[in-house]
Amino acid sequence: MANKQLRKMIISEIFGFKFDFEFHIRNIAF
Repeated sequence: MANKQLRKMIISEIFGFKFDFEFHIRNIAF
């Protein structure tokens, strides 16, 4: 249970970073 929650947290961190990165690139591009 705890292991599954930890994995979910890591995945959300990676996706959050990816979307934040893309958002910053779009802000610079436009």
